[in-house]
Amino acid sequence: MACYLDDDCTNGYFESCHYVIPGNPNRQMMQKLLLRHPSLRHLGLHDWSGSAGIYIENGIVQQYFFRVVYKTSDGQWRGFRAEEVKMLPGDQSVQAHMSKSYSILRNDVDMGDRPKDLGFELDSFLTPPATPTERQRAWHFEFSCLSQQRGCGEICEVMPDAWRDFYTQRGHFDVEKYGSAYLFCAKPPM
Repeated sequence: MACYLDDDCTNGYFESCHYVIPGNPNRQMMQKLLLRHPSLRHLGLHDWSGSAGIYIENGIVQQYFFRVVYKTSDGQWRGFRAEEVKMLPGDQSVQAHMSKSYSILRNDVDMGDRPKDLGFELDSFLTPPATPTERQRAWHFEFSCLSQQRGCGEICEVMPDAWRDFYTQRGHFDVEKYGSAYLFCAKPPM
């Protein structure tokens, strides 16, 4: 988000600012704990991080996002994000243009302290003219798995509608070219 170049909203200046809310600020501590005591996963403790944020310009919310990155039970990094933006991202090779106001990208997971090639995430983007149906599909998350014993599975389980849209429009080409690792699900949508 371009908002990181502006002031933080917590300083009381709301004309042009951003505010980010971390979803799991103790992720590094959680990683160490899970490495020492893997049995804690049976209690629903899993390796994940997330954040939500807003960008305010001229006192009006201009952009907002929600993002989660998690480790699957088989050790793969996966993530999902939805973001309301002024303009959709430009053409990228792994982008599905669903409409003029709804787009989904496949990106590498960037955990900062880890190599980028350890996983993938799907990012859905909407612009203000998006329809209610597009909004529902882009923001449909099933993330209760973050606190369940089995943890979160593939992207199709946590972001089912956007994953189906992406697979139908663009993702099936990746599966055909690179194999089932790019499916992000046990089987293709019906």
